[in-house]
Amino acid sequence: MSAVPRPRKTATPQTRKKNHNTPLRRGPRKVEKLPIRSPQVPPGVRLSLWLQRGCSVLTFTLVSATLIVYAGTVYTQQSWNREYQKLKTLQYQERTLTVANENWKNQLAQQATSGGGLVPASPQQTIFLTPASEPLFKKTPKASSPENKPSTTASGY
Repeated sequence: MSAVPRPRKTATPQTRKKNHNTPLRRGPRKVEKLPIRSPQVPPGVRLSLWLQRGCSVLTFTLVSATLIVYAGTVYTQQSWNREYQKLKTLQYQERTLTVANENWKNQLAQQATSGGGLVPASPQQTIFLTPASEPLFKKTPKASSPENKPSTTASGY
């Protein structure tokens, strides 16, 4: 025996033909399906996947909330702007009416002082009227008919 290891003999096509113990298959081969095994996921990877899903849900929720708050802010500002413009318009109209009212009072005062026929009131010039014995217009009770009664149900629904 020698100390040098011998190389292993492998079957080559030439040796196969000579060796009748190994049959050659030349017909159609069967394809066998391997059993599907679910891979075992390490706990660290599982935790990372869980955190990723949680962060995705949290991100979606925060983006949605941000958009809702932004839309509410924009709507509120536009609504406030419209109402502020209405307030400014009403204040302008109030100032205009106040000026017109004061001008009218001033005209009346000028007419009174210029001798336009206005006389200061005194008790001697007061006229007392006696009430009439019968009223000029008689109040007649309205006949109650179903057409005049207000309806208790809402119409149009």
